[in-house]
Amino acid sequence: MDSFFAGRFRHYLTGVERLDHEHRKILELMHDVENNPTQTPAELATKVTKIAELFRQHLVEEEQLMIEIDYPYVVYHAEQHAEILRMVTDYENTPANFTVRYATRRLSDHFLTHIDHYDFQFANYVKRALVSAAD
Repeated sequence: MDSFFAGRFRHYLTGVERLDHEHRKILELMHDVENNPTQTPAELATKVTKIAELFRQHLVEEEQLMIEIDYPYVVYHAEQHAEILRMVTDYENTPANFTVRYATRRLSDHFLTHIDHYDFQFANYVKRALVSAAD
């Protein structure tokens, strides 16, 4: 098992490598922002920008996969992504100081809840679709 997911994040592995890889990149960077108090404001700003880029890219790619496999809940799931994107936009505008760490934790918690409630359901559908395609 990936050492990053061995701790707090182990329950968030969906079993779909493509999703887990993207989730991992986002969560690793957020974890670093939350837990590395020696970062300068410029370093924090760079990481916040990267996190926002990763989120936007991930959500687009996830929705494309949903369309490719004809996921029946794509519209509802995309609405949840829109909420995450609103949070990401707010996050990008957070001043670089303690507030960034708090905002990172808030966004991270929301993202983990999203994975738990929506991405696991989607991942199960993906796995079934892949099995059906292989038969």
